[in-house]
Amino acid sequence: MSSLSGELREAFRAADVRPTVQRYAVLQHLARHGVHATAEEIFRAVNRQDPRASRATVYNSLKSLTRAGLVREVISEGKAARFDASLHPH
Repeated sequence: MSSLSGELREAFRAADVRPTVQRYAVLQHLARHGVHATAEEIFRAVNRQDPRASRATVYNSLKSLTRAGLVREVISEGKAARFDASLHPH
């Protein structure tokens, strides 16, 4: 198991959030890519890996992960919300 996989599993456990496949894929994408991605960018990336991942599921995963403190919404100029993993304060 990679250190990122272990860190993600621990983050889910500490936040008391069920690590569904979709939530894991969303958080993993954000943790691996240090950019502030839009929900649409995250959807496209996750959907490339798993074509069964729907847009609604990715958006719902982002909401759940944000409420749990594992993802934060980044306020920036422009219309689209951007997100990043909140595994470490920065």
